[in-house]
Amino acid sequence: MNNLKKIFALLLALLCVFSFAACTGNDVSDDESNSLAIEDGEDVGLEKKKVVVANVTGKDAVSMLVRPSGTEEWSDNVLSQDFFHTNKALELSYVEKEENIYDIRLVFEDGSYEDFTNLDYSKATGYIYLGNAEK
Repeated sequence: MNNLKKIFALLLALLCVFSFAACTGNDVSDDESNSLAIEDGEDVGLEKKKVVVANVTGKDAVSMLVRPSGTEEWSDNVLSQDFFHTNKALELSYVEKEENIYDIRLVFEDGSYEDFTNLDYSKATGYIYLGNAEK
């Protein structure tokens, strides 16, 4: 009977150890745990470039949509703030490709919008001006 108690205690101890290891264990090696999470559709290993766009429309925009020129689908709103104020500029990131020609749509508070087409990001020096107001 004494031996049966010892075996039962040993089995119980092993069960506790394996249960604890399963709850806290991590099958990811140290190299993998330091890697970055990749979002769906994210370009991996491509360096992002920046372009600066200025809103000189004379109106504050509430959203800004982008798309590669010649395509139909606009992106979701890329603004990280509530407004893109007139006479202000912001940086956009893009992945450099053979063709870096994009369209930008500014949507204003009243629901109207203005499209700016065939903007060559890679040839931009300084600002890309969105609008016809004084620069």
